Amino acid sequence: MASRPEGSHTAFFRFHLRVGVRIGLRLLAPILAGLFAAYYLLRPELILLLLDHLLKRGGAFGRGLSLAVVNGLIGAVIAPRVTLGLGGWIRHLPAASRSQRGMAAVSILIAEIPILLPLAAAALLLPDKNSPAQVWASVAGLFASAFFMALYLLPVRQPLWASGLTLAACILAGSGRPLLMAAAAAAAFLADRATGPFLGRGRPKRRLIRPSSEPAFFGFLLNLRAAGFSILWSLLPPALFFGWLVVFLANNPLAPGPIRAAVRLAAGGAAAGALAAAAASLGKHRPVWPWSRSLPIGSRKRVLQDALFLAVPGAAALAAFALYSPAALPAAGLLPYAAFRAAAAARPSMETPRSPIPGLVLELLLAAIMTALIPAAAGLLAVLAVPAWSIAARRERSLKTGLWLERRYSADGDSLTWSSR
Repeated sequence: MASRPEGSHTAFFRFHLRVGVRIGLRLLAPILAGLFAAYYLLRPELILLLLDHLLKRGGAFGRGLSLAVVNGLIGAVIAPRVTLGLGGWIRHLPAASRSQRGMAAVSILIAEIPILLPLAAAALLLPDKNSPAQVWASVAGLFASAFFMALYLLPVRQPLWASGLTLAACILAGSGRPLLMAAAAAAAFLADRATGPFLGRGRPKRRLIRPSSEPAFFGFLLNLRAAGFSILWSLLPPALFFGWLVVFLANNPLAPGPIRAAVRLAAGGAAAGALAAAAASLGKHRPVWPWSRSLPIGSRKRVLQDALFLAVPGAAALAAFALYSPAALPAAGLLPYAAFRAAAAARPSMETPRSPIPGLVLELLLAAIMTALIPAAAGLLAVLAVPAWSIAARRERSLKTGLWLERRYSADGDSLTWSSR
């Protein structure tokens, strides 16, 4: 007797289940190894204190916001791999768009299980003054927040208000309060009603502004349009450095001199991290293409426009540190040099696959350390901005936009490839 054919939704679920499990094992195993190494190499009390602040303290809104940030960082790594190709041929298979979105979100959630399970175990094992029912509700809120964040990260056609509702649902669900979790489910349902099918190529970029026809601002606004809201990720390193500075000064009574040095170090590190993140975003969303070479703009001017664009998050970070303490002002001398070095790093060599961003981070961090130890070095770095501009312009001129590259294949030892002739 012939077996009954499998339902389409069951087949879809099995497909997404396998995708989530494979990606989770492949991508998050190094993260888990890092967590175990941090637990054993650092003091276990520090790890437990961080988990206690994340899962137990801060109130309902603070806990939901913290979990939303954690789930967003994890999901931002996983979602592009889970959703790769979901806007192509798979849309022609017999499954509704809503079902496909839900199962893709479940796949992202399954891929996050190696991280969510330790957090859930910590929420159950750490001391809590609430009742057991409230503790289990907080664990359920952890998984619900991850699921709503997965829905938010899906590359779908969605109006801005619906995207905001999904993000609010992620924050409300992370609170662990039953009423707020019910409100989160209702908000996610309303947002899902206004959500369209998957897009063909990635998540749509929210355009911040339309490019102007003025030559002086054309490159700057074109970069802003290309990067979109992804440029906001460059504000994350300054936030981390600022948090480190506040915690460091609060727990270490120091003399005025070391305090000023710590402020300069944190400000310089924040500017370096912001510029490196902005350069990585610009290099990803606005790669070099031949059309831009047809514009009547020289290489020095193109590099200057990119440097001005990349300097904006760094200047914002330095302004925040200067408001906190005037001792951060000498770190501003690092900004011109760092901006031109970041503009050069946004133009990687097309012959080698290695990214110049890690080298840029190391270089700028060393410059920040030198500025923290010797404030007069900021003046030297400001002078070195001129040769850094020339080096970036030379790299701009050396790029070959029409260069043929053999991708996904190593030509070493193959005498029949074009590159070996």
